[in-house]
Amino acid sequence: MTSSGTNRVRVRYSWITILLFTLALSLLSAAPARADDCTVDHGGVIDGFVNVPVPPAQINISGNCTIRNYPASNPLTSNISFFGNNPTPFLVIFDNVVHTGNMSCNVVQGNKIWFTNSSSTTVLQKCLNLLIAVEKIDKANPPGPPFVTVGVPFTWTLKIPVLFDPATGTVINTQGSVNDLHSITVTDDLNATGVDLTVLNQTATWVDDGTPVPHTFSNVGGLLTFDNFPIVTAGRQFVIQLTVVLNNTPTNVVGTQFINTAKWQFGRLIDGVFHVPLPGET
Repeated sequence: MTSSGTNRVRVRYSWITILLFTLALSLLSAAPARADDCTVDHGGVIDGFVNVPVPPAQINISGNCTIRNYPASNPLTSNISFFGNNPTPFLVIFDNVVHTGNMSCNVVQGNKIWFTNSSSTTVLQKCLNLLIAVEKIDKANPPGPPFVTVGVPFTWTLKIPVLFDPATGTVINTQGSVNDLHSITVTDDLNATGVDLTVLNQTATWVDDGTPVPHTFSNVGGLLTFDNFPIVTAGRQFVIQLTVVLNNTPTNVVGTQFINTAKWQFGRLIDGVFHVPLPGET
């Protein structure tokens, strides 16, 4: 009986020891939730295509920060908090971001959020007060039915700028911006349209008087760049007209949908501070 009882005690003790040892290993192997400071850890840029492909659990904002390139296929799941008491408010730029995390905002700090080509499902109501209106390209298809024919030229138009409210997703001023825009660059990658196109002509003219707008244009393998525009003063707009034709190639199958891919950036004042480059809403 004594021997049997001793054996039972030893078995039970061994089981407890193994269980506790396993638990200790589990605790040691558990990784803490990752928290990144946008400015300190990443130099002010968190890019899902370049330096931070996996969103951190937490992003701390302690200075100007750009967060970009987290599309629906790799959404930004991070929770975001603002830190610091900087005499100059922070500007946080979101561009091409689908944000599904939470955001904690301190309205008193006077920080601003620049939100372009992005969406957010969980931003608190008080954070919406930090969103500012952004400039947008007003794109227009050729007049008539939304169909084009191989070999028949057609013209896209890009009116720059209109003013866009990211909180409501609507254009709030079709006649231009209340801001002067500097250093405008427009790029349009025809290779990303989904069809095979050839550029025939491009022009840029002022909306108010129809005169040409000085600029440079390049076409490098289908990547179009419009650059070196003059300052576009508040209330003024210009229109880029791009004439292209669908080539007679196997890529251009009847019924294929395609889109204009024009993107742009520029500089402007925000609360008296000049920021460049700023991504524009497309």
